[in-house]
Amino acid sequence: LGGQRKASPEALPARENATYNRKVMNYLQRYALTPPQWLFDPQLASSLQLDAQALAQTYCRETMQAVMNRLAPIDKAQSSGATDVYTSEEYVDGLHEALFGEWADARPVDSLKFEAQLAFIRQLDTQLHKNKLTSARVAATLSNEWLRLKREARTYARRMPAGKDRGQALELLNLLEQVTY
Repeated sequence: LGGQRKASPEALPARENATYNRKVMNYLQRYALTPPQWLFDPQLASSLQLDAQALAQTYCRETMQAVMNRLAPIDKAQSSGATDVYTSEEYVDGLHEALFGEWADARPVDSLKFEAQLAFIRQLDTQLHKNKLTSARVAATLSNEWLRLKREARTYARRMPAGKDRGQALELLNLLEQVTY
């Protein structure tokens, strides 16, 4: 995402176009941002003498750190003046869709998706508190995402019946309320 490619060893690097980056985002949305539940099955993990919850938390934390770190090259490509580049706004929208899409329809979120949502919000907080963000554009994009998440979390929590899902939504909202920048 936001990267470059060389057609040959002698060629100058060329930026990947927006279409290619959208394909990469589609792959991330389908396979990396929402991994299958069986991958963190408690029985499978315990047979390997591992803690499924800890594995899921580590996976989500490291994945969200990696996807947020892609903002810098995406922003660099966007700032280069090149045409047909994938934008930081489009990237964050894609992440949002993959991680919080259930909120629009007030659908329940499974425990693994909830871990991914927590990790994303924590990483958003980390990015907003960096002394040196890539650009004002990235800062604005992340600030807008934070505001959007707060607004949508409130709505989602109101729409969910009392129980686990509302509790998760309120936990995310509480985490978002603690984010300051």
